[in-house]
Order: sequence, then C-alpha cells, then structure tokens
Amino acid sequence: MNIVPSLILVRDIVSRFFALCLFSGIAYCAAHTPLTAQTLAFDEKSIVTFDKLQKTVLTFTAKTKPTFSVLPKSAESLVSMRFTKNDNILLVEKPLPAGTYTFTLKSGKASAQTTLTVLPSALDTTSPSHQGIMPLFYGKRLALHTKLPAGAAALPLKDFSIDYQLGNEPKNQNNPYTESFLGPNIPAAARIIIASVVWTYPLTGERVIIWTQRSSPTQIPPELLVQDVKTETAFDSTATSLTLTVRGIRLNTDVPIDADNRDPAASRSIKATLGDAEVQNNAAIDFASPETRLEALGSGAWKASPETLKLTESTYNDKSGEFLFTLTVSGLPQGIRSLRGAVKIGGIIGKIVNRKAGAVGSKELSVVVPMEWRR
Repeated sequence: MNIVPSLILVRDIVSRFFALCLFSGIAYCAAHTPLTAQTLAFDEKSIVTFDKLQKTVLTFTAKTKPTFSVLPKSAESLVSMRFTKNDNILLVEKPLPAGTYTFTLKSGKASAQTTLTVLPSALDTTSPSHQGIMPLFYGKRLALHTKLPAGAAALPLKDFSIDYQLGNEPKNQNNPYTESFLGPNIPAAARIIIASVVWTYPLTGERVIIWTQRSSPTQIPPELLVQDVKTETAFDSTATSLTLTVRGIRLNTDVPIDADNRDPAASRSIKATLGDAEVQNNAAIDFASPETRLEALGSGAWKASPETLKLTESTYNDKSGEFLFTLTVSGLPQGIRSLRGAVKIGGIIGKIVNRKAGAVGSKELSVVVPMEWRR
C-alpha cells in the first residue's frame, strides 16, 4: 500500500483549515475545532448556594488536568481539585462567607470561568408576607408564613422544604415548601414547637437550615353565646320600677384544647367541655361604655345611673354553663310608656383550664343585653 498520497491529502486538508482560520478569524476556528481538540468548561456558568453549606462541588469537563484560581484569593486555600477518570471537580471544603466568587480553569491556551453566588442562610424577614410561626394554640393547626430571599429565585423551589416538630413527637421533615404552610393540629403535650426552612444541595444531599424558629402554644379562652338570650320584664306601677330577667347567655367551651395526631394526614382537633371551664362571676354594669344606653319615652326625664339601674342578681350554673342576670330599673317617671336600649355587663372572667398542657386560657367576658319594655 502506498501511503504517500494519503499523507499528502491529510496535510493539504489541515493546511486549508488553518488558512481558513487566518482568513475568517479566530471565531470561525473556535466554532469548528476538530473533536480531538482540548475541551474545557464548567458544567454550570453560574451557581447559587448558602453560606452554611459545608462542602461545595463545582463540576467541569477537561481532557487534561487544568490549573485553577479563585477570586477573591482568600477563598483559594479552601479549594482542592479532583481529576480522575470519573470525577472532574473543584471541591470547596469549608463554608464560604456570603458573597460572589469567580472560579477560573486554565489548560494551555484554553480557559473557563464560573461564578458562585453565596447567599446568607436567612429568609427575607423584611417582606410583609414573612411572619414566621403564626400564633400557636392547642388543638389548632401549625401555620407558617415565610418568604425566601430574592437570590433564591435562581434555585429550584423543589430544593426547599419545611421541617417541624411538635413537642416530643417525631420530627416531620421534607415537607414541600410553600410560603403559606399548614401543619397538623397542636397536641396538649407539646410545650415547644420548632419549625425550619431547609435547602437541600442537590449534588451532595446536604441539608442546610436557612431559618428556624421556636415558639410555645397557648390555650384559647372561652366566649359567650348570646343567640338564645331572652329578657322577661315585670313592671311595678306602684313603685314605678321595672325588673328585667335575662336568660339564655351561655359560656361557649367549644374551643380546641388538644389534638389527635396518630395519623398526621388526618389530624383531628379535640374540643374542651364545661368540665374544663371556670368562671369568676363579678358581673357589673359598665356605665362608662357607650353601649350602655336606655331611653325612656313618656312624661318626665329619666337617666340611667348606678342609682336608677342596678344588677341585683348574677348567677352562673357550672352544670349548664348558663348565666342569669336580674336588673332593676327604678325612679321612673309616672307617665312612662316604654323603655328601650341596651346594657353592657362586664366583669366576668372565663377560663379554659387545659390540665394536660398545664395552660389556662383566660379572658374578661362581656355581653351587651338588648332591653325593651312597653306598656
């Protein structure tokens, strides 16, 4: 076989290629370099991480082992290179402070760069939508309102998650991140609630906590139910006095007190009963309230005052949860035809005693009683 013509042909092709490079410019050569030429490139042109990440991996492609440099230079001592048949990486072996870093590879005349942006491990707490753990109550759901930092927009949302722990219950990890997150109801045994936002570094699986908060639940106090209120009136024309008996005001103990989380996906709230309630009944008419107003129609003037309007009876039935109030109106003018308005009664302390949690939900309760009497 005569190989001389073949060698002449190859030499001619190469000569024409380099002549075309000289004629058309370097850009043409770079775009049409033969496959056997040196390849040098980072796999990602820009990278975003957080400053609590313990190890950062920058992968690259190279035919021969390159050299590297880092700006700022202070970070260079933290970086090592692994160049094997299976691994071409720069490894940052310690956490980097928040900032921007430029990594450069060189091999012969070829070079490649990538930019690493390191974010502070924190959320955007300046955002109005970031409120952290919302107020916690026994038997109510865990709720978070958080906001990722602006720089995290460059990262896939799926890499973020939410962890939480309710007291001594097992930690619940890797819940998909959402700015408004709802967890299960809070059991009475939970004294401390811990919630975290976590970023998972895809290349190593390392989990970085970028925000965490601890909070304690409280007990919701009771309220008063007034939809069944009834007022009975009795007028004494001799004494020109009016007696009003108010019934149907009840203590509402239908408030959460505990939770059944045996199945977290079907968390169930447990409500209080009258047995969990206590009442301090120091009921009194609130004359300073604008809601206390009575208008008498007829001859003569009359005005509600501590002398003319009195709460003469106030009882609470702890078996039924019902209050009974008796009010006496006196000093009415002889020609009175009707009385209408409302009276605010306060001074009642209602409590839910959560014995399992060792917590008490206490609140001063008041009620505005509508009053109307006509001859």
